[in-house]
Amino acid sequence: MKIKLILLLFLCISCSSEDTTTRVTERGKFIDNWTYEFFMVEPEANAFKLWIPEGVTPRAILVLAPGGGGNGTGLVNYKEWQDYAKAEKLALLGVYVRSDLETASSNMIDALKKIAEKNNVEYISNLPVLLRGFSHGGRFSHVFSQLYSSKTIAYVTIKGNILNLGTNSPPGLLITGEKDAQEINETVERAFLHYRSLKNIVCFAEEPNMGHGIGKSDTLARVFFSSVLKLRLKNNLLQEIKEQDVFLGDNTSHDFFEYSSFPDDKQKASCLVDSRFASAWKSFFN
Repeated sequence: MKIKLILLLFLCISCSSEDTTTRVTERGKFIDNWTYEFFMVEPEANAFKLWIPEGVTPRAILVLAPGGGGNGTGLVNYKEWQDYAKAEKLALLGVYVRSDLETASSNMIDALKKIAEKNNVEYISNLPVLLRGFSHGGRFSHVFSQLYSSKTIAYVTIKGNILNLGTNSPPGLLITGEKDAQEINETVERAFLHYRSLKNIVCFAEEPNMGHGIGKSDTLARVFFSSVLKLRLKNNLLQEIKEQDVFLGDNTSHDFFEYSSFPDDKQKASCLVDSRFASAWKSFFN
């Protein structure tokens, strides 16, 4: 009888222990096969939705982050982004970021693994990423790119505060609005000059007559990503883009030159990856 009681007690303790472990380790749930949501309480209020074009084997993931800490999982359904993803052979990942940005960055890595495993496309979680973010999403794009620089092909911040600066930035496009808040514009310009002083491949663009909105930024972002992909992703490996191999743009006149011909301080000039992007950058101001 005593032996039976001891065994029963042991089983109860084991079950209780397993239940506790489950409660502690389970941090979210699948909303559908392609959407993983962390439980929407601090500090892990995040969700991520993956979309892969039919018939396409993606070579990278394009991350789409909205402003205002909004739910950006639906951005993967936008036709302009789906068309772009098909043309460039990309997967899309829409994000919902309500946590602190470092937590959101690590959660994105975890969510990608979970979604990829669930759908038997494990290779997806190992692909490098492009990051496009507006406002709060721009801050997220920048933070992720600095924390996971070896996984980041390039990033774009659109009218987003840039507060914590790194030391070795992946290629970046930093966009402000002429009529946006002065505080935001100053942090972005300061970040640009910081990264250029380190000779990182970073471009600055201030959209004329534009406040805190997307405007024409996504059009410029897509050209930027396409140009960077050609030089940076070869044979599934990330390549370094050397400063002396790009065009340089004057942020006042918006003229651009080959690197060796730039007439002023090169560390205050925008890095324009190739002639196509240089032309798009110049047209952005008209």
